Formats: sequence, C-alpha cells, structure tokens
Amino acid sequence: MALAHEKGNALELAVRAIELAILRTSPNYNEKTFLIESKKIIKVGGVHHEIDIWVRVALATGYDAIFIFECKNWQKKISKNEIIVFAEKIQAAQAQTGFLVAQSFTSDAVAQAAKEPRIQLLHASELPLTDVPIPLGFHGIQQEHINVSVDLKSENSAEGAVGVAIDLSSATCTIDGQAFELNNYIGAWINEDACARINAFRSEAVPQGLHPLPFSATRDFRDRLLIVNGQRILRISLAGEVSVRVFRARVVSQFDVQNRGRAVSVLIETPNASINAAFAYPANQQ
Repeated sequence: MALAHEKGNALELAVRAIELAILRTSPNYNEKTFLIESKKIIKVGGVHHEIDIWVRVALATGYDAIFIFECKNWQKKISKNEIIVFAEKIQAAQAQTGFLVAQSFTSDAVAQAAKEPRIQLLHASELPLTDVPIPLGFHGIQQEHINVSVDLKSENSAEGAVGVAIDLSSATCTIDGQAFELNNYIGAWINEDACARINAFRSEAVPQGLHPLPFSATRDFRDRLLIVNGQRILRISLAGEVSVRVFRARVVSQFDVQNRGRAVSVLIETPNASINAAFAYPANQQ
C-alpha cells in the first residue's frame, strides 16, 4: 500500500512541476495571476472531495478559471468508473477543465470521457532512469560544527599589542562608553563569517560527505574605545572552521506527460528528513 501511495505521489509531483513551469513561462501570467495547490480538499453539498492538483488562474479582471488534475500512476488501465467519479469532482470544483493523467485507459473510459466535454485524458509515460543527470546539480547541505578560537589584543606601550585571556561569558565591555554583551557580539560575528564561508563554498563540485571549511577574520578597534574588563582592546581576531555535510541527490522518477512536458524527480535523504523536488521541461521548451 505504501508503495502504491509513493508511486501516486511521484506522478502528482511531476504533473505539478510541469504545470507550474508552464504557468511561470507563459507571457500571459505572473506569480500573482495564478495559484496552484496539491491535495486540496473541497466540500460541496456535505461531500468532501480531494483534488490532486487544483489551479486557479485569473484570466481577466473579476474572472478566475479553475483547472483540476487527477493523477493515477496505476499499472492497470483506468476504467469508466474513474471517469464518472472524476466528472463529479469537476462539477464540485466548478472547474473549466479537468485533466485525468494516467498510463492507459480502457476503451470504455475513453468513450465515457468523450461524453464529458470538460474532461481531457492525458497519457503519462514513466521513463527509464538510466543516465539521467541531476538537474542543475541539485543537492543539499547541512552545517554541523563550528570550532573557533578568539584572540583579543590589548595596548602595551612597550611591545605593541599583547594577548589577553578573557572569559567571554562574564566579561564586562563597553564601546565608546556604551555597555554591550561581548559574548553575543562575538557569537553574531562568528555566525556571520561562518555563513559567508558556507555561501562561498562550491558545494555542487564536491562529493557527498563532511567538508571542513577554514575561515578567519580580524576587526580593528584602534579608532574606537573598546574596554574589556578594564583593559583597552586594539583588535579581535577569529580563527577556526565550520563543517558542512553535503548530501547528493538521486533521481527517483522521470515522467513524460502527453502534450504537457517532462519532469525529473529527485530525492535527498538526510538523517532528519527526506526532500523531494521535481524539475520540469514543458513540451514547448524541449
């Protein structure tokens, strides 16, 4: 049962990605003129209906068109009964058109759909995964550890700057006479520089696994009066590394939907979550 559910979700994810790509690349629409939802529940006349993909498009001022999609990634052919049930959903959703996406249909299903002017049947083909590249090098990264040493230098008339041993959590500090929390200041600085180092990391070009990224930074306070535990500090330096784990994606499905386009779905698995994403190639752009 779980496998059937996953197969259904795979086709639904592909169809949603294709339709979203079609809407986004259309010169007639922008993100404010359409809304697309998955597994939308509507209630009409006391009856609940689940819509696999529900699309609302603003065609003109004060007029919205509704389109719905039913995705059935079944090995067996779709029968006329599924067509009849889907026609009820179209009526309940007041949809202009309903698209039923499946691998195959019985002749009775085709005949039944022909009687419903608002139903369109779309054939979906599951394509092989052999030699399918990961679209755009899609991958995931996760920050794991930060190890940093903090070095404070004070003024000394004879030797220039000398190191100062400081307990950051209890230090009393002022800058130009204004009190502040040194521990919070250093913590925010470390996070800022660690994030900058991660953003500069070319993670798309490295293998899966843990990657330590060294970074360092110095801030000069010669032009400001920084006092820590009664001593004037001339500069503060950081030196350390942030560790980033890279998770490579794998292709889990590839579908071609008749006259609409093709979609490649990928999966990233981390210790805490699994992330699905789909990349679409509309038919008019292939």
